[in-house]
Amino acid sequence: MPASKRTPSFQAKLASFLALLLAAAAPAAAQNANSNKPVIAIDGALEPERIPDWMLWRELFNGVLLLADKAPDSGRNFWQTKFGFTEVQVARLIAHARAFRNAEKTSEDEIKNLALKQKNERGSEKSQMNHVKADKESRTLQFRDALKADIGTHAYEKLNSYIRINLARNIKVVQTEDRR
Repeated sequence: MPASKRTPSFQAKLASFLALLLAAAAPAAAQNANSNKPVIAIDGALEPERIPDWMLWRELFNGVLLLADKAPDSGRNFWQTKFGFTEVQVARLIAHARAFRNAEKTSEDEIKNLALKQKNERGSEKSQMNHVKADKESRTLQFRDALKADIGTHAYEKLNSYIRINLARNIKVVQTEDRR
């Protein structure tokens, strides 16, 4: 159709179609630009033993708080019947999960601030961000160890087995090679 005979409605539809086409092509172009970086994928359903401990314990702490905040009675009942935890052990588990959440929020805020700085200036922010991320991973394991000391080895072993068997299979990890 000649350009002079196109109606405003047709032009609007054509513009929308082109916008959708460009939007669909943009992620593919971005993927191709990043395809030079090797990516390691870990599928917990196939290789649960390869899921990092810090990741499993992060998910457990988040799940504990979800139950504690959304369904406290059901959550308490779950920990007591599934793991044989006492009221004190459940309270300690929830307290450690809350402390973890607070530390996690502090780390997330720090990462956001570094990301904003990185947009404005290039330099050591990337290494600082990697350092903060490594600290988060390490801190997660510190919370795990503190929980173990607080609830006892037997209760800890039950939790650890549970997350290895039940949580790991639901996690997929994609890491760039430089984050090993």
